[in-house]
Amino acid sequence: MRQGTDRELDDAAHQLGLLAEGHRGAVSRSQAEIGLYDSYPTQTPGASVATGTGNLAVCRCDGGGCDVCMPVTLTRVERAADARLRLGQQRDAYLTRINRIKQDVAAALEEQRTLTGTRLKAAVQRCDGRHLEGSDILWVPHSRDPDNGWYDPLCAEAADASGLSPRCRIRHDRWRREHNLPPLAHARTEAA
Repeated sequence: MRQGTDRELDDAAHQLGLLAEGHRGAVSRSQAEIGLYDSYPTQTPGASVATGTGNLAVCRCDGGGCDVCMPVTLTRVERAADARLRLGQQRDAYLTRINRIKQDVAAALEEQRTLTGTRLKAAVQRCDGRHLEGSDILWVPHSRDPDNGWYDPLCAEAADASGLSPRCRIRHDRWRREHNLPPLAHARTEAA
């Protein structure tokens, strides 16, 4: 049983490695494509002329369900908007799945730390900011979103008196400043 579990874990680690390798490229490529659709020239001559059927349909629905669906003729602008919407939805679903994977891995690491910590009685406190404000907003590396969070559930570094690793503490302090919250007490005591 143990060999099978180790092999499955090695396979999962390999797949996570492949996922991590392609992650930045996938997100940046989708952002670039969305940017192309966002800058679609609406003043182009003929852009408002119907140019064929798109992949949308209008359906007449009643209490029994939708019984008549007819294809809709779209303009170039409408097709670009439809493509942008679909690509945005795909990207958002992908990022949601990545965040769920990160949370699952973090939970497994926490369980692993608990299991080994109870036997080894490890005295090193690991980074854990779940009790602090804003820990429900995950930190996304390289994100330019002004509402990017600070909490990294995968952080396993040693914590200082605040309960956070130095990198997580810096992100948390920055997040507090940006949200007009006073600094935590640990920042004042360490500075003294």
